[in-house]
Parts: sequence; structure tokens; C-alpha cells
Amino acid sequence: MKELEKLGEYIDDFNDSLKIRVELFKHLSTLSSGTIVIIAAFIRELPTGSSKFLLATSLLSFVLTILFSAWASFYTLGYIITAKKYVVGAETLEQFIKIDQGRMIGFVPIIFFILGMISLALFSLSAI
Repeated sequence: MKELEKLGEYIDDFNDSLKIRVELFKHLSTLSSGTIVIIAAFIRELPTGSSKFLLATSLLSFVLTILFSAWASFYTLGYIITAKKYVVGAETLEQFIKIDQGRMIGFVPIIFFILGMISLALFSLSAI
């Protein structure tokens, strides 16, 4: 019985870290959305020597950040639910392991956000 209580405490702490992860995805989506709006506001006033490819890469990266952040958030919330169900015995260990294997999806929006920021910075430098 003590082992189950320890597992329950571990899962609760684990769930808290997963909730922080969902907050990260929300912030990435918000920053990406804001960047897209700012770019859209100034797109008509592009300098003549600027790289349109870098701007397009940046916009695409921010759109993909938003999409993958939503996907990763829903996945993480499902992960939390599965973990809680596993503790009370409503899910099997196999199902918990199955959903655990896909947790790396959380790195995808971070990678796209970094790519978007790098391409936006390079675009800004090309416009100078």
C-alpha cells in the first residue's frame, strides 16, 4: 500500500511538471501569434534588399509552432489523465508506456519557435 501511495505522490509531482509544460506551449503560441501579427502589419513596408525567403521561413515556422503547440498541449493533457488513471488502476501499464513514448512531441514546437526566431533575426539583418 505504501508503494502505491509513493507512486501516487510521484505521479502528482509529475503532473505538476506536465502542467508547466502546457503553460510553455501556451506562451510559445502567444509569442508566435504576436510575431505573425507584427510581421503582417509591416509586410507592405519591406526594404528592397531584404530576403523574402527568410521572412516566409519565419512566418511558416511561427504557424507551425502554433499548430504543434496545440497538438503537444492536448497530448500532454492526455498524458496527465492517463497517468492519473494508471495510479487508480483504471489504465494498464502498457497504455501508460504507450502514451509515454510520444512525449518527445513537446520538443517540436520549441524547435520551430527557435527556427522562426533565427530566420526572423536573419531577415532583420538582411534588411539593413
